[in-house]
Amino acid sequence: MAKLKIGIAGVWYDCFDEDLSREIYLGSLESLRKLGEEWDFELVAAPDVTNDVQVCTAFRDKLRN
Repeated sequence: MAKLKIGIAGVWYDCFDEDLSREIYLGSLESLRKLGEEWDFELVAAPDVTNDVQVCTAFRDKLRN
């Protein structure tokens, strides 16, 4: 059976604090990495938060491969 792959991207909106978004996202990644080791799934994470649709689309395409 293929290993489960979970993708996550941090997206923020102009009305929200970018630095706080980054802090929340990075904390979530840390927790998900620990869960990935415990539950044996592959975590594929965007490197940083973004509000750019093209960056999100490129990440989505990366996950599809």
